This record gives sequence, structure tokens and C-alpha cells, in this order.
Amino acid sequence: MTALLAWLDHYFRTWFDDGQWNTLDRFGILFGDVALLLSFAVAIIAWVRREHIRRWFVRNRYPHSVGQQIHFSDWDGMVFTFSRPELPQWLLEKVQPRACVFLASEQSEDKARQLVQQLRSRLPDMQCSIERIQDADDTGEVKRKATEALQWLAKQGARHRVVDVTGGKVPMSIGAFMAAEEAGIPAIYVTSEYDSKLKRIRPNTQRPLLLTSTEREGVH
Repeated sequence: MTALLAWLDHYFRTWFDDGQWNTLDRFGILFGDVALLLSFAVAIIAWVRREHIRRWFVRNRYPHSVGQQIHFSDWDGMVFTFSRPELPQWLLEKVQPRACVFLASEQSEDKARQLVQQLRSRLPDMQCSIERIQDADDTGEVKRKATEALQWLAKQGARHRVVDVTGGKVPMSIGAFMAAEEAGIPAIYVTSEYDSKLKRIRPNTQRPLLLTSTEREGVH
């Protein structure tokens, strides 16, 4: 290595005289000083804007799988934002999970209780719970109760949980979606066709669509 450095020194000295070497040396020192100052400036900016940088790194990313129809046979714990019984009932009878939770407002709580009674007769092994949402416009309340619902499902032994944000008011769906995102749980939306004459959902038009990444528990 010493011999190589000596050869390189001799080689370059044949191209530059001492004055040119001194000039290059001064430029090198100046460049180093500028780089050091820039490093300090970047470090200060990064510290001041650390929250923006953190949010950029942890931001949500939605791949091409979002919006696709999915296979759902492995789900054993489900949370629903509830308004009407038709779609939750259809999905629960298809999946037959270990347990489910309905997030229901004051206006929809009675319908949720009626659905629970029907499910207990049809699916006696499934545990159902209802969480009442005091303010359906309070996204924070819904998020908190959706998180508690997911924790309750885990205690019931559910390993592959999912959050269905189809029903309820928009703030309810947003709050439940936020809870799913924080927990790394898939969120879905069930689309269907509605028969305005018969005032009911057309049979066999229901499709659960994925709203989050497939790299979540229970999504295939």
C-alpha cells in the first residue's frame, strides 16, 4: 500500500507543480469546510422538521391490491360499523367467524340487537358484542371503541381480524379505518347493488373489497 501511494504521488507530481498542488490543497480544504457547514445545516433542518420527516417515513402506502375482491375464509374476528343488518348478516353467514363486534349508534343499536338475536339462533358458536357509539360524528370515539373491539376479539382467540367500514356514518367509517390502520388490521368495504323497486339488496351482488394492503393478517 505504501509503495502504491508513493507511486501515485510521483505520478501526479509529474502533472502538477508545487503551486498547483497548493491550489488544489486549498480547494480541498475549502470544499471540506463547505461540506461540514452543509452537514450542520441539514442536521438542524432535520431536527426542526423531524415530525414531518417521521410522518413521511411512516405514511400509508396503498399498493395495487387495494380495491380488489378478496378471499375471506380465514377471518375469525370481525368489527363492523353498523347501520343496517343486511350486509353484515350476509358476510357473517359466509365467513362464520369466532366472534364479531358491532359499532352502533343510538339510532341503529336496536337493529344491531335484533341481528345478534338472529345470529345466535343461526350461528350459536359465534360470540357477538355491541359497542354503542354515543356520538356518531366523533371520529375519535369510534376509533377508540374500534381499537377496544379489536382487542376484545384477540382475547376471544381471533387471530385473523378484519374491520368492515361499510355501515354507519362517514365519521364512523373513518374512525374504524384509522383503528384498523394503527393495528395493522385489514379494512374492507362491501359493495352491492340495490333494487329500488323491491327496496332491498339484489342477491349475489355483494362483494367485499380490500381497502388496505394485503400484507395484513388474514388477507390472501
